[in-house]
Amino acid sequence: WEYSKHPVVMFNQGSGSQGSGVKILTSAQMSLAEHLDGATRIKLKANKVELDFEWDFMTKEEYLNVLKTVFGLPEISQEVRESSYVITRYNMMKMISIEFRIRYGIPVLIMGATGCGKTALVNFLCKVMNADLFALPL
Repeated sequence: WEYSKHPVVMFNQGSGSQGSGVKILTSAQMSLAEHLDGATRIKLKANKVELDFEWDFMTKEEYLNVLKTVFGLPEISQEVRESSYVITRYNMMKMISIEFRIRYGIPVLIMGATGCGKTALVNFLCKVMNADLFALPL
């Protein structure tokens, strides 16, 4: 996941501690720079699009605020805030991708090695979204 190219997530962060304007989240910030020429970068920055935001140095509270904004949630529960789940740029991007696919009726298939965190990610996402999770053993 960390070393392959994935879609870019762009969203309006709004006002608050993170500032305002559009943020760009991608699994590899360096690959974004490869696809933009200097003039495009200047135009995006002039329109308050942050290209060089440091996603890896955010606190859990900051990650949760991003999820709240992107998902359009009124609040994040205290249970979620106090959970031991560790949010990273990579699993935040996965949660956003899953939620967008579900929102627009696109099937979701999550694959990975045993113990890599698939179930933990989905459990945490359901808690963030205040949604019930139903597991079907196959």
